[in-house]
Amino acid sequence: MARSGFVVYAEFVQEQLTAEETRKTSLEQRGLAVITSSGVLATLGFGALALAKRGDRVALSLASASLLVAGAAALLVAAAFGLATNSPLRHRAVNPAGLKATLREHAADPEETALIRVTSTRLGLLQTTRQGNDLKAILCLVAMLSEVIGVALLGANIFLVLAGSK
Repeated sequence: MARSGFVVYAEFVQEQLTAEETRKTSLEQRGLAVITSSGVLATLGFGALALAKRGDRVALSLASASLLVAGAAALLVAAAFGLATNSPLRHRAVNPAGLKATLREHAADPEETALIRVTSTRLGLLQTTRQGNDLKAILCLVAMLSEVIGVALLGANIFLVLAGSK
């Protein structure tokens, strides 16, 4: 028995909505990973600098101090954007009162009509979820780029300190 074309479309829309929910979870997990790794990297960078300068009573050069501050700031920005990736966004949601009224008015509708209504609602949910995920992806990308910049700056600082201590 062949299924109606609309059933196929309805299943496809549900698959897309499920994929966007999975994408949302993945982006939020990556944002949390950036927060954690930025803290660890900042700690390791400052620890390496402390080890390199151990026993030295020499003040940091202006270039080294600037790199240190810039690297720490970049890692802080990375953590902030990682946190923003996890901030709750307002998505379109099903209004329970409206759904209750719809159920009362359309309880006797044929199954395909109900499927059309549900799929239409899911399309709205898909649209807002995808828009929210696109924003989360940009925030996560900025967080990761900031982290890379922070690591590079701290690495350059460590190099300057080591090169200057010889």
